[in-house]
Amino acid sequence: MIPSPGRDNNQPRVARINPGINIGEPAPAANVRPKPRIAWHRRPLFSPGLDGENLVENLEGGPGGEEWTFREPSHSQSVLDGLNDLRSEGQFCDVVIVVDGQEFSVHKSVLAAASSYFKAMFTCNLAESNLAKVPINGVEPGIIKQLLDYAYSSEITISKDNVQNLLSAANLLEMLPVRDACCQFLDRHMDETNCLGIQSFAEAHSCCELQQKARHFALKHFTDLIKGEEFEAIPQSQLIDLIGSDELEVGREEDVFNAVVKWVESQGGNR
Repeated sequence: MIPSPGRDNNQPRVARINPGINIGEPAPAANVRPKPRIAWHRRPLFSPGLDGENLVENLEGGPGGEEWTFREPSHSQSVLDGLNDLRSEGQFCDVVIVVDGQEFSVHKSVLAAASSYFKAMFTCNLAESNLAKVPINGVEPGIIKQLLDYAYSSEITISKDNVQNLLSAANLLEMLPVRDACCQFLDRHMDETNCLGIQSFAEAHSCCELQQKARHFALKHFTDLIKGEEFEAIPQSQLIDLIGSDELEVGREEDVFNAVVKWVESQGGNR
C-alpha cells in the first residue's frame, strides 16, 4: 500500500468524532422520563392520612404495614347487583326456569352458587343440565320468583301469608338460609293457637330445632292450647307424645283426662 503523504505509518490511527456526539452511554429516548424511585421510610404510628387533617392509625396489616390485603366491603353486593342487572336485561342468561307456564331467565352459575339443589341439577349430568327450559314442580310461581330474587339480592320478605309456602320451597330447593329464616319467623310468632300446627309442619320438613321448640311450648302451655281448635286436629301419636311426657305442665291430673275426652269426642267416633 502506498503511504499517504505527510503521515507517519507508525502512528496509531484515531477515529474522528463529530462534535456533540457522545459515544459512551446511549442517549435517552426523546420524551421518555425515568421511572421515579420511592424511598421507603418508617412512618410514625400515627401520621396524617390522605384525608389531610384526620389522623390515620398506622397499624400492622393496614395501608401503613409492609403488606396490605385490601378488601372492598361493598364488592360482594356490587357483584350481585351487577348480575341482577344482567338478568333483568336478559344478558348472558343460559337457562329458563318454568313454573306453571311462567318463565324466568337466569344464570346457572348464580343458582348453583345459591342452591345445592340447582348445583346438583346443573353439574351432575342430570337430564335438566342440557335443557334450555327447566320445569320446577310443587312450587308456586310467586314463591319461586321470590327465591330467584333472593339468589340475586340476598334479600327476601317473609310474612304470615307466605312463610309456610316459602319454607317448603326453600327446603325443596335447598336454599337453607331462607328455610332457617322462615323457622325463626315461625318461632317468633308462636303462641297457644298455632304451636301444635308449627310442630307438625316443622316435623314434615325436618326442621328439628323448630319442632322441639314448638313441642316444648305445647308442653308448657298445655292447659291453654287444649281450648283451641288446633288441639282437636292433632294426630293420635302427637297427643300420646304430649300427655306421656314428663315435661308436661298441668295444674291437675283431671286436666289431662278432660283433654283426652275432648279430643276423642272431636273425632266423632272415628278413632
